[in-house]
Amino acid sequence: MNFTCGLQKYAIKIVFSNIQSYNQFDRPIFVGHKEGQTVEILCFGDSNTWGWDADRYDNTQMLPTRFERGTRWPTVMQAELGPGCHVIENALNGRTTVFDDPNDPGRNGLPALRMALDMHSPLDLVTVMLGTNDTKNFFRASAEDITAGLEQLAQAVLGGRFCAGRPSKLLLISPPVFPPDIANLLYGEIFDDATYEKSTRLAALYSALAAKYGIHFLDAGSCTTPSPIDGVHIGAESHLRLGGAVASAVRSILNI
Repeated sequence: MNFTCGLQKYAIKIVFSNIQSYNQFDRPIFVGHKEGQTVEILCFGDSNTWGWDADRYDNTQMLPTRFERGTRWPTVMQAELGPGCHVIENALNGRTTVFDDPNDPGRNGLPALRMALDMHSPLDLVTVMLGTNDTKNFFRASAEDITAGLEQLAQAVLGGRFCAGRPSKLLLISPPVFPPDIANLLYGEIFDDATYEKSTRLAALYSALAAKYGIHFLDAGSCTTPSPIDGVHIGAESHLRLGGAVASAVRSILNI
């Protein structure tokens, strides 16, 4: 199932597709949430899930400022879904899908996701929004390489091995698209013209990956606008729209 969030507040367009379940892992079928139990949702991502506020970033000290609870999109989703759901924020600035950053250790998302799945299991749903940092020029990763990295994360979730034997549903979220002039903005040294081109291709590749595994997809680029300061991080209004869109997708996926 593909979800596309519109630019209007909380607008979401749901597109149903005929997708066969992917049974490579011979996992039990998720049969729905038991009445009375809290729905557990893990949001796994990078600085755009963490809530990096580009407007308040201190470039002289290189100190990031985080949006407040209630502004960050996972907390917007929490408010939308209500007390019957527990949204877990697991986000790290600079996180990649599977790449080790030589300048910033511990950013490889695969081992971190495995730990998070074990730590917070059992989970009803996992959302993954990664790929922005993978486009940095020093990784030399193509859009296809980034998608292959995301596929490893999808396999970790769908395999159930790291979820106490209880498989979670999975929502892949393609990251916001860079502006065409990204190379001229704050981080132009590492996000250049080639990274812009990669970012424009991720939504289609992620959607195809979701179809391959019979899982869910949402295009964050359809409802978010990167900051004009750095071209990478989304602002408060984009967090609000994205949180509402993901909440709508979650209601559909989990039938809540």
